Amino acid sequence: MHAENMYEKLTEMENLKDEYMIKKDVTRTFTNYPMVASEEKKDDSWNTKAGEEMLFHILLAYANYDTQTGYCQGLNYISAMLLMYIQDEESVFWCLIYLMNRKNWRLIYIDEMPKLMEIMDKLERKLETDYPEVNKHLNDSDFTASAAFSPLFITLYIYQIDHTYAMRIFETFLLDGETALLRVLYRMLDMKGYKICKLIEMDLIMYLRTDIINECIEENGIASLLA
Repeated sequence: MHAENMYEKLTEMENLKDEYMIKKDVTRTFTNYPMVASEEKKDDSWNTKAGEEMLFHILLAYANYDTQTGYCQGLNYISAMLLMYIQDEESVFWCLIYLMNRKNWRLIYIDEMPKLMEIMDKLERKLETDYPEVNKHLNDSDFTASAAFSPLFITLYIYQIDHTYAMRIFETFLLDGETALLRVLYRMLDMKGYKICKLIEMDLIMYLRTDIINECIEENGIASLLA
């Protein structure tokens, strides 16, 4: 049970520091596809302004609820995707609370990012043992696993791909946690390790952060990454 009107009260609390960052990020979140259905016409018409307002409320409420974490970039993409499917801001807020606390994902975002560091350590060991050529190429390029892949985990892949595919990955994440996210990454390395080793500098950075997953989906389908 939650305190009466708790969500409403959290959205009304002043928080100038987080409000500034939230406003900046909300306007550039999911700019290429819809947020929520228009109240006037529940069909293919979409009201981006209404979606931005609801997203702002959700993120501000969370920042006020969890003051240790506050607002962190990455939460905007997770919340926006949930909002696209649930389309009720208070329900999205409680889903976010579940994800951050019951699934312990807030440890990705708090100071020193302990969960992210744990995942990156696991990834680095996997690269050394199973993908030595990719690992050597990254090292020779002065490009760490954290620099290459941490954005995928901070945003749960949502920023990088179409939301319909992102939701498929998100569903597996709810079941298996970070194991699901690592499984997707390992499948991409299986498919595209040879190409990674041919790229350098900015081409390598862009490929690892965005292009690789879209290429894998286009060529093999999203199911190939979830197996």
